[in-house]
Amino acid sequence: MDLDHLSDDELRGRLRCLSGHERRLLADLLRHLAQADKRRASDGWGFPSLFAYCTEELRYSEASAYKRITAARAAARCPALLDLLEGGRTHLEAILILAPHLTEDNAADLLARADGKSKREVEVLVAELAPRPDIRDCVMRLPDPAALPGHTSPSVANLAGASSALIAPASPSAPVGDPAAPPNGDGTAIPSWPALPAASPTAAAGILPARETTALARERLRPLSPGRVHFGFTGSESLRAKLERIRDLLLHKHPGGRLEDVIGEMAEVFLDAKDPERRAIRREARRRSERRQEARWNAPGPDTGGPAAARTDRAIPQAVRAQAWIRDGGRCAFVAKDGRRCAQRGGLEFDHIIPRALGGPSGCVDNVRLLCRAHNQFAARECFGPGLVGPHRRNSGTGGRKTDPGPIQRNERPIGENAPRPP
Repeated sequence: MDLDHLSDDELRGRLRCLSGHERRLLADLLRHLAQADKRRASDGWGFPSLFAYCTEELRYSEASAYKRITAARAAARCPALLDLLEGGRTHLEAILILAPHLTEDNAADLLARADGKSKREVEVLVAELAPRPDIRDCVMRLPDPAALPGHTSPSVANLAGASSALIAPASPSAPVGDPAAPPNGDGTAIPSWPALPAASPTAAAGILPARETTALARERLRPLSPGRVHFGFTGSESLRAKLERIRDLLLHKHPGGRLEDVIGEMAEVFLDAKDPERRAIRREARRRSERRQEARWNAPGPDTGGPAAARTDRAIPQAVRAQAWIRDGGRCAFVAKDGRRCAQRGGLEFDHIIPRALGGPSGCVDNVRLLCRAHNQFAARECFGPGLVGPHRRNSGTGGRKTDPGPIQRNERPIGENAPRPP
């Protein structure tokens, strides 16, 4: 199917229509799965379980089959879930989170509170409904996969990766099996997370404080790679919000958004501000720089003042940056044709509304705005055409006017590495 002839508005309309069809088909699928589960129809179809039927005949992956069967069973107990799903007011992941906590008494209230919520908001709602104990603070070396018989490195790598992501409120332990999961052919449960063998109950939970490991566990634990250790702790929602805000501000320097990079930057900022040794070194470096600057400006020559003046004229002054940041609320200022404003708060760039290449001033706050990278590039394509935007060329459909103003320098220094901090 050739879709190149569609305009952006037509493409958006079709995507909305297809998304609605997908939700209705998914709700209908869950109804049929619930009926098949109620009748145990898969037994007569020659399959040992409904899970086996979904993976072998319907060709779902194990994870997809498990999610749909769990959601179908929840919908059989609470049909209102499917109405929310069809109307686009909830999604499959939210149903999976709510399923273990739905009862006849709380279903109406819980679904009303979950209406329109994102996955993370539903997780917070469930955490209020069924709070769990904090995870014990720990610092441990990650196990070497070669020392764990019967387990391969991807399992350990996945566990390590999970510890560095900014995720929803963590569970007190990594699950090693789900008793509610559809059974395998041999009647065993489908594990929802790779299990790591351990020599103590604490190790079985994925938490191995040094004081509580047995001698055997200590023998098995070796660094996964030189200098790498595992950190784990429980914190508040406000702390998570702060970490995510810092991650957004560091997206240019650390596009992966790993928690290790976020905490590392926080540690560097604190040490730069509070460590007496670093402050002394910084003062001495500043004195040397000032002496070199003074010597350069006092030296005779035709170039005196030229480069610095040129840089000042081209750069957006710090005061203008601060005003633009406050005015735009630290958020991308792009507004679509239908009035929707971009919600991106990370990876922001200062953009000239009238580009510098076309004579736009840098010292006027009315000509400076905050844009995310995607909308900065979009504005450049609209102004100069899709063929003149450097490495970020993309087919924008209609494009802009075809002018050649010369070298294009649309993007300002991002908020991140070596950039002035926002107020």
